[in-house]
Amino acid sequence: GLILFQVGDYEVRVTLTFFIFLFALCLIITIIVWAIIMYIYNLPKKIKSKSEARINRKIQNSITKGLIHTSAGNSIAADLEIKKIDKLTSKKNVDIITLILKAQNANLKKDNTSLLKIFNQMQASDEAKMLGYRGLYTISKNSKNPQKSIEILKEAETYDRDEPWVLEEMLKCFLMTKNWVGACEALDSQFKNKLISKKKYNKEKAIILTAHAKSIEEEYPDESLELSQEANRLDKAQIISALISARVLSEKQSIAKAEKIILDTWKLNPHEDLALLYSHLVPGLSPSIRLGKVQSLIKRSKSNGIESAIALSRIAIEAKDYKKAREALDPHINDNSSKRTYQIMADIEIASSKNLGKAREWMRKALNAKFDTNWHYGDFVSH
Repeated sequence: GLILFQVGDYEVRVTLTFFIFLFALCLIITIIVWAIIMYIYNLPKKIKSKSEARINRKIQNSITKGLIHTSAGNSIAADLEIKKIDKLTSKKNVDIITLILKAQNANLKKDNTSLLKIFNQMQASDEAKMLGYRGLYTISKNSKNPQKSIEILKEAETYDRDEPWVLEEMLKCFLMTKNWVGACEALDSQFKNKLISKKKYNKEKAIILTAHAKSIEEEYPDESLELSQEANRLDKAQIISALISARVLSEKQSIAKAEKIILDTWKLNPHEDLALLYSHLVPGLSPSIRLGKVQSLIKRSKSNGIESAIALSRIAIEAKDYKKAREALDPHINDNSSKRTYQIMADIEIASSKNLGKAREWMRKALNAKFDTNWHYGDFVSH
């Protein structure tokens, strides 16, 4: 069969086979022309993409080398790699890894001005914002500006209140500035976010509450009593909180309550200060009666350690019972005895026989002896 094409007075007749061939040819030519047009249209993009890929490879190579140099402590070589990166990148669009490299190198050179600029740049990125906060905080901390450090930490906490390092550093700053209320809140946040165990939380909060109670004991005894009793509930072995509670209660004439607090703490953690306060809770008692009270405390708690011996010995010296004072300490005199033990033995010699030679011998031993157990919290130690 034939296919008829008629345009005005013109007629063209072609076979079906020729028409199909002609149509296929036109289609192929159209596809080829379209492909050429699209190739020409996309050519600049492809050239740009290949160029960017080549530049990115160079940047990544320089970043890798730079990080290796900073890790090795070679800031000069790292500077060269950073200059290469700066030439290849836009100042408006700096990669996070590049900022980290620059921060490490600036830190290596102790260039705080550059560090501040870099960490402030990080603030513009959500991915690196917290890293920027940490960097700014570290600079402030090293410059020993606790108030500025707290301001930065509060900003970081507002951005992400569950960030572990923020909560930990907030606690340290509050402790350094003696902001006991803030320290308690920071510790509460740590516990709420399951960053510390219940046992650690109770122990550390008891310490903070005790510090707060001690700081206001003279001016606000009632509030100090509440804080120290709360600390005692959290950690019954806390000696200082027990002492504060007992002192305030004795001033309020609540002797029985004060004695119970001391006895409960003594059973868990005997200490000379507890026994001495226990013997002085009732004012006006003679030294011999106070000695009997200490003996009773030791007997009720069945404690025969060094603290019991020292407490008994001190009270015995006051009661002028020097034999009992010596007998209490004699079993604990050895090569590992503490300064306090030797000093009490010297006191006994001076008080009992005025034997200065023997007393000096004990004091010489005290000079070379170890210190007694210190009060401590984390990195803070008291002698």
